[in-house]
Amino acid sequence: MNIKIAQLAKKPFEVKSSAKNLKKTYQFQLDMAKLNDSNNQVAQDVDRSQLTDEELAELDKKEQAQAIQSFQAMLDIQEKVEGYLVDVLKLSAKQADDLEELEQDELFSISQYVAMRITGMSDADIEEANANQEDEGLPAQESK
Repeated sequence: MNIKIAQLAKKPFEVKSSAKNLKKTYQFQLDMAKLNDSNNQVAQDVDRSQLTDEELAELDKKEQAQAIQSFQAMLDIQEKVEGYLVDVLKLSAKQADDLEELEQDELFSISQYVAMRITGMSDADIEEANANQEDEGLPAQESK
């Protein structure tokens, strides 16, 4: 199938709907779900005024560890998105560099678009899904 991504190339990318690419896409989607889930774990609200100095120090350590874990998850997501696109689209080194220059929302939209195409959706299907998401007040994924 041809996948057009204007931000990376004038010509469409030829991507096979092979079992290999489908596995990569499912793994990518699973990785994103896991990373988003771990990143969305919210710290419990604690009344700090009721804590001892030792408990405050322990809480501060926990919060710092959660912040580090959160930043690591964001970095992992970024790397997995870029790696998925480089692998599936077989990007050149220059195109991979161009990918890193995109804004995060644009990069994520492209990865979602590619994943939807590989899992069998046409551009028309994607546009319809986007219209339905907008009707429900959800952000739509742009078809490229």
